[in-house]
Amino acid sequence: MATKLKEVDVVIVGLGWTGGIFIRPSDSFSLGASYRTGTKKNVTGVGRLTQILTGNAVVDASVAAGLPPAQGVKTVLRFPAMWSLGAAWLPAKDWTLEGNLNYVEWKVFTDLPLTFETTSSLDNSIVEDYENAAQIRLGAEHRLESWSYRFGYYYDDFAAPTESVSPLLPDAKRNGVTLGLGFMFGATKRWKSATCGSETTPHGCRHWVTQQPRRSTNLIPCGNGTLPAGMNCL
Repeated sequence: MATKLKEVDVVIVGLGWTGGIFIRPSDSFSLGASYRTGTKKNVTGVGRLTQILTGNAVVDASVAAGLPPAQGVKTVLRFPAMWSLGAAWLPAKDWTLEGNLNYVEWKVFTDLPLTFETTSSLDNSIVEDYENAAQIRLGAEHRLESWSYRFGYYYDDFAAPTESVSPLLPDAKRNGVTLGLGFMFGATKRWKSATCGSETTPHGCRHWVTQQPRRSTNLIPCGNGTLPAGMNCL
């Protein structure tokens, strides 16, 4: 049986803007907020279907006759707007506690239209119907004389409904835990916001992520199934 490999060369154009505000009412507390606009990106390109020969002349000729020609392809990508709110508190000079909330307007990602310039019979619109989702992040850092340790937690809600879940993007609820270490080398042993002069601050971290298994139901029979996922990295 002959197989086909799809190749697409694309150009993506889109504009957006980001605005933010930062307030520090005291030396121990700061608050920030930002907004990033959603963007609508028109994607154009050229699609080609490359035949992989089987060696059977009859089969290869039949497949070749049915392949569409190279042609222009268009789609529209709708990226969501995002609202962010963050706060940091220093309960003591060597401690920092931080929190962050993001709200992502994924509901704009309703579908993925595909328009072919020559072979209109290939036109399709892939329904996505994403929902808005929130992300919560919490973290703390304790700075000692020549080293520091950090730990954090985050939760990401899923945006994709069950009908849109696939191995390409197995979107699901995620819980993450992080641990980190930092060391100070140099003459002054002072923590700084950047590495410069005689101070050097190497950092390392460990990251664990658990993701809720989700089951795809809208694929071809051999593609449906439960999609577990997770991550453990250093």
